Amino acid sequence: MRHFEFHQPRTLKEASNLLGRLGPGAMVYAGGTDIIPRTRLKRLHPDHLVNIKRIPGLSGVQRKGNTLTIGALTTFNDIIFSDVVNSNLPILAEVARTIASHQVRNLATIGGNLCNAAPSADSAPILIALGAALSVCSPRGKRRVLLEDFFKGPGRPNLKRGEIVTHVLLKKPRPTVGCAYMKHKIRQSLEIAITGVAVALDFAGGECRDARVIVGACAPTPVRARQAESLLKGSALGAQDLAAAADAVRKEISPIDDVRGSAEYRREMTALCLKRAAEIAVRRCGK
Repeated sequence: MRHFEFHQPRTLKEASNLLGRLGPGAMVYAGGTDIIPRTRLKRLHPDHLVNIKRIPGLSGVQRKGNTLTIGALTTFNDIIFSDVVNSNLPILAEVARTIASHQVRNLATIGGNLCNAAPSADSAPILIALGAALSVCSPRGKRRVLLEDFFKGPGRPNLKRGEIVTHVLLKKPRPTVGCAYMKHKIRQSLEIAITGVAVALDFAGGECRDARVIVGACAPTPVRARQAESLLKGSALGAQDLAAAADAVRKEISPIDDVRGSAEYRREMTALCLKRAAEIAVRRCGK
C-alpha cells in the first residue's frame, strides 16, 4: 500500500487550509470505505489524507422550517434510522438501504458518496430529483452549489482546491409530491447499479404539475432526463404517458457496454425502471 501522511485537523478552517497548501496530492478522508480499498488496489495514489471526522458540526440531520440539513459526515445508517428523515423524507432512508451492506453503511458517509462523483452513486439521483444543494467551505469563504451542477465527470466533483463539502441542503417536498427510486441490479444487496432512476412527481387534480427524472449509471454523470420530464408534465400519468416518457429516456442517456451489461440492455432497463418508479411515485402523491 502506498505511503501517505495522515492529518487530523480540528476545525474546518484548518482542514481547508491544509488541503489548499498540500495541493492535488491531498485528499479528504471521511468514512474511508472507498478511498482505502482503492488505495490498496493502487487505483488511487494519495500523498496526504486529511481526516475531517474530528471536526464538529458535520454530522446529523436537522430540520429548520421547511429545510432539511444533512451533515456531510452523516452515515447512511444514520440516515436510515433518523427520525427527522423518516418523518419528512422517508424516500432518503429507502434509498440508503439500497447502498452496500449494513457494515459498510456504518462508515460510508453521504458527503463521501457524492464527492466520489461515481456515475452509479445511488444517493445522487434522488437528491437531484429533490433539488438538493451542497454547502461548500474553503479558505475563500462559503458557497452553495446545486447538486445537479456538482458532477463534472467520473471522479470529478465541482470542487476547487481547499474546498470541503460540509452539508447537503434540501426542502421538504409539498404533500402533492411523490418520489421513488428504482435501482436495477443483479443481486439483491452489495451491488452497484446497472441503472438507477429517481422520479419526483407533483400530481394533483388528475394532472402532473411538475416532474423530475434523474438517471444514474448510464452516462459519465447523473442525467436529468428533461425530454421525459416535459412529456410527463401536464399529463394524467396514464400508461401511454409513461410509455412516451420511457421511450424518450432511452434517447437521453449515453450508457456504455461493460461486464455488468450492454448499452442496449441499460437503455431497456432504464425505460422499465422509469415506468415502475413513476407508478410508485404517483401512488405516493398526496400522502
